[in-house]
Amino acid sequence: MQASPNEEPGGLEALMEAFQQASREGNPAEVERLSTELMRRLSEEAAEEPDEDLRLKLEAHEHESRAEWDNAEACYRRGLELAEAAGEECALFKAHYDLSSLYHLLDRHEESLERARSAVEIARTTDLIPLLAMGLESLATSLIQSGDLPGALSAAEEVVTLSGSDPAFRLHRARGLVLCARSRAEAEPKTAEKHLKAAWELLSPYSESTLLAGYQSALASWWEATSRIRRTRGDLAGAAEAMGRTVQFRRTVSQAPQLAGPYKYNTLAVALHRYRAALLAAGDEVGATEARLEARRIRLGIGLPELQG
Repeated sequence: MQASPNEEPGGLEALMEAFQQASREGNPAEVERLSTELMRRLSEEAAEEPDEDLRLKLEAHEHESRAEWDNAEACYRRGLELAEAAGEECALFKAHYDLSSLYHLLDRHEESLERARSAVEIARTTDLIPLLAMGLESLATSLIQSGDLPGALSAAEEVVTLSGSDPAFRLHRARGLVLCARSRAEAEPKTAEKHLKAAWELLSPYSESTLLAGYQSALASWWEATSRIRRTRGDLAGAAEAMGRTVQFRRTVSQAPQLAGPYKYNTLAVALHRYRAALLAAGDEVGATEARLEARRIRLGIGLPELQG
């Protein structure tokens, strides 16, 4: 592969092409190496020429790190105003997506769902499959949170259809399949298991690639869906074991250096909270207490109250 005529060898465009090629070929080690290099180069370029939108995002992240939620929301809303004024679809999508993520973090689930719907509507006006898939995954997650499993299943199935068999969209397809399984775990466990089997074939080669947070997060979700299926079938010890695997993968994501802010820690806390419930159901009160205390410590450490229920 050669760099473009307007770019020196090893430039950003060449790195992007190499990353996409490694993704298509299913080469976990090369994907991990190139993703690390891409993140480094993108960070350097952003630091050299920060625009107003990027400045607002960085400011929002600083506020989030100090649990200044109102100030973080104000930055994201200002970014939305800039995107609306510019009429730039990708920026509009990201603005709604960021607000949805913030509201989800703060347990403002109705607002999170509203923003997720807006992000999907905007993504549909583009021809960018990754953008729409990303939005639909967020929407499906929000719908599961709200208890709308049929709606979540519809969004998840669209992700699977969009991704097709293109290796470049392997992770999106796997996530879509896991979301399908989660949506069907209680009502149709056999069908859910088929979704998980298909997802495992896509995810398992990346189980040791600790810097690929997207795959690690998808594997965490895979084990959580497995836990739900086992619980539905009355295998409480197996459900707790599967949730323990979810915690392991969430812990790996929480240690990813390329991810900043409270989100990665909160997903670990939520996993621990659900692990606690699974352990209690399985009769392990000591383990449940340990999981609760760690979840509480994490949430308080990022400025959020202890999870209840």
